Parts: sequence; C-alpha cells; structure tokens
Amino acid sequence: MNTIVLVQRATRFSPMSVERDEAILQAVAERLKLLGHATITVREETPQHRAAMAAAGQAHREQAAKNNAATCATAPTATQPNAAATQWIVASMARSHAALLAEGEAERSGARVVNSPSGRTSLSRRAVRTALDAYPLLRAWQLPWASGETDSGDEADNSPSHKPLQASGETANGDEADNRPSHNPLQASGETAPSPLPLGHAAATPAPLPFPFWAKADDGAAQTADDVRLVRNAADWANALADFCSRGVRHYVAEAHAEGDLVKFYGVEGTPFFRAAAPTFSKFGAEAANGPAQGLPFDADRLHRLATLLAQQTGIAVYGGDAVVQPDGQLRLVDFNDWPSFSSCRAQAAQAIAARLLAPNA
Repeated sequence: MNTIVLVQRATRFSPMSVERDEAILQAVAERLKLLGHATITVREETPQHRAAMAAAGQAHREQAAKNNAATCATAPTATQPNAAATQWIVASMARSHAALLAEGEAERSGARVVNSPSGRTSLSRRAVRTALDAYPLLRAWQLPWASGETDSGDEADNSPSHKPLQASGETANGDEADNRPSHNPLQASGETAPSPLPLGHAAATPAPLPFPFWAKADDGAAQTADDVRLVRNAADWANALADFCSRGVRHYVAEAHAEGDLVKFYGVEGTPFFRAAAPTFSKFGAEAANGPAQGLPFDADRLHRLATLLAQQTGIAVYGGDAVVQPDGQLRLVDFNDWPSFSSCRAQAAQAIAARLLAPNA
C-alpha cells in the first residue's frame, strides 16, 4: 500500500474554479482508495502541506538507508528489490513558490511528485512558446508572439520592452529577473533579456504584433480577467500595459489572435487518456472572441501527439490547454496549463491520473 498526498491549490490560483479543482482531486483520491492506497489531502498554503512534504521526504530517506544497508549485507537478487515496497507519492495542484520549494525537497529525497515541481516552477507562457520554437515537430503549432517586461517598481530604463518573434523558429528570451530558477532547459540561450518598461512610456510603446493580438500576464497562471485581454488597437495596448504596471505584473507575452474554432484539450502523459472538445465553461469569457463554433474538422490524434510531446518537454504530465482549429485545418496552440479541473471528463481523468501516479517507471 502506498501513501499518496494530494495537494489542493490555493483559492487564488483557482479563479471561478474552486469547486471544480477540488472535485478532480477528490475523484483521484476516491480512485486511489478503491485501489487500496492510503490518501492524505492538504492545501498548499497550510502547515499541513509542509508537514506532509517533510514526512514524505523523511520516509524515502529512511527507506533508502535500509536499502543501502541491505545491499551491503547481501548482494541483491531478482527477488530482493532495492526499491521500497511502499512509497510516498505526491499528487499536487500547487502553484505557490513556497509549496513548490517544499515539494522539490520531497522529490529530491526520493518521493515521486506529479506534476514535477521544477516543471511547474518553470511553466510560463514564455517557456511554452520557447518549447514550441525549439522542437521542429511542435513548431507548426506556434503562433507569432513576443515577450517583454513592464516597470513593476524595479529599476527600469528606456529600452524597448519586447522583441517581435515569428513562428519560423526564432525564440523568445527566457532569462528573467524574478524568483524562478534558472535551470529551465526550455529557456532560449544567447539573447539579452528585454529591459523593463517605464510606466510613463506605456502609451508610446509600439505594439509588438499586428492588431488584434492577446496580451497575457506571465508572472503565473491567470487569476483575473485582466490577466488575459484581447488588444484590438493602440488604445487597448496602452491600457493593457498601464494595467499590468499598476498591478505589479512584470512579465507579459503577446500572442497573435487566431481565427477559428476554439478547442479545449485534456490529457495525462504516459496513459492513453486524451480528450478534445469545444469549451463548455469559461472562466473569464475570453472564448467569445472566436465567436460561435463552426464545427471545423481537426485531427484529434495529431493534437494528442503534439500535446504529449509538449507535456514531456515541460515536465507537466497532467495537463490541459486550448488550441484553435483554423479554417484551413491547421492547429495553433493558445494555452497550456498544469493540472486543470477536467470538469467535462472528470471520472475518466481521475482513473488516468491514478494510473500515472502508480506507474512503476513513471
């Protein structure tokens, strides 16, 4: 019997989706209990989370010491495994810096943590776009994009805050002066980080892409409707930058708007589970920009292959996202996230997540 710690994300990271996020974690817990495993559910912002991560790490350190002692005493045989018969496994929806640090310590001690703490720490819109640029199979999924910085109170100069990038494979700079670790393998190398944008210059800053495009805050997952906004003209662009500055949003990404049918997709890497369908729920109403679905056909198997590759490159095994099916049948990535609520396919997703957690070579 394994012990699985299920970590519920803080309310601020579940805008309009608190009950949905709680429901998928509860469904996973119920599935694991049916399979005979013990479960502990904690919230990421609580002392119980820190205690559970410490317990998971300690349990694996003790087991490793026992395994080492047994190995020294007797040569391993086919019937004498070195690994622990039982494990502490962490299934986490957490996104806060403190929680990710604690889960990273547990992982380094030998506990399995899904999704990877390093993958979640590094999962920015810039990192995802850079991953698409870096791998030829993913590049066709790319939209024109740009990244930049605002003046959120730190030092600033008058340099341009963005560099337009096309889907031809040029990559955005991934070096940023925030608390994210610098070990992300998806970050591009060799470019200089864009300089912060002085607040007073927002109105005079040229748009990084042709209108319309999307301006997206990139200091974490979207928490309010203003974190993702459609920019139709220069006034919208100035307002978006001014709003980001006023709210302390330091990093942003601009992405070209793609006409076509919006598709929500959900998957669990390492399992056959994958679902793709038109949206049935909207957090902030941004989906309305694409209008009513036209029923455009798309290759769901190809979408699955692309999503699986991106999940592998980012370390996000339990994932969801948005893509646009364009009138010519091309698929374009709009968003990619860690551990969504799976509200339209919760039961099937819970089974797949449980299988992924328990897979011996995951």
